[in-house]
Amino acid sequence: MNARLLAHVLALRAQWRRRERWDATQITAHRSQALARLRARTYAHSAFYRRHHTGLLDAPLAELPPVTKAELMTHFDEAVTVPGLRRAEVEAHLQALVASDADPGSPWRGRWWAAATAGTTGQPGVFEWDRSEWATLLASYARANDWAQVPAGLTHPLRMAVTSSRVPTHQSAVVGASVQFPLVPTLRLDATSPLFQTVAALNTFGPRLLVGYPSVLRPLATEQLAGRLMITPQAVLSAAEVHSLAAATDIKAAWGRSPSTFMRPPRPPGLPPRAGSAPAMFMRIWSSSSRSKTPARPCRSAPWGPGCWRRCCSPGPAVDPL
Repeated sequence: MNARLLAHVLALRAQWRRRERWDATQITAHRSQALARLRARTYAHSAFYRRHHTGLLDAPLAELPPVTKAELMTHFDEAVTVPGLRRAEVEAHLQALVASDADPGSPWRGRWWAAATAGTTGQPGVFEWDRSEWATLLASYARANDWAQVPAGLTHPLRMAVTSSRVPTHQSAVVGASVQFPLVPTLRLDATSPLFQTVAALNTFGPRLLVGYPSVLRPLATEQLAGRLMITPQAVLSAAEVHSLAAATDIKAAWGRSPSTFMRPPRPPGLPPRAGSAPAMFMRIWSSSSRSKTPARPCRSAPWGPGCWRRCCSPGPAVDPL
């Protein structure tokens, strides 16, 4: 992570911590104002949304027609709010990432971070974020550390191990590649790797924070209980899948603490969760500001769909997360 992106992420985290104490009135007012800015920018720069919302430009959000992923991909070039951003070029970039196994954390054209869905619903979705949007996404994910009560700072680097997808077009891989920084030494593990390899890598690395899919964390908990895995994370975060009570029980037995679970209903990834004061070790459900999203289904190349999203309404300052 370069210094400019890191500074932006840290500034956002500091700002959002203050908002954790907002009451319902403040949250409602903030959302209304941010939505108004977002819609104004969208209608000014997106021909697709002006046409799709004809006669409804001032209508309440609940009255607007939804947009499916298929519609969005079909009209991509006129839906995006940035001139010159073309779907064919983004897809070509993603194909090149896979072919060359290049670093997905390096911005395309020095400006864009890109990802794609698996396409198991019939049509892949392609999505990209500019620097400001990507900082917002990274800062949103980083809030999980605060909620799990895992401190990190200049004098206390956060050693984090993440078991997710290493496919370079998967959003998990793009996020993992983007957070590489001395303050956050990160071990990125492929969820499809043989279990013994993952165990060996974790034993060598010794993470303070373990993040992964429940379907991976439970076998790791079994390895810990059997004495083959020997790590002492301060917190365990499960994401992207619903974990069972049995999985939560095994994880607590292995590491002495229940997993923090961060689940999103179908929605764009990386948008911040609802402000509140739920205990760190309980489930956080991320609220959505999106009208539609088609979750990716398991597939061979990306076992857990990235659920990626294209922010067609360029956020900039218009979308100001809680």
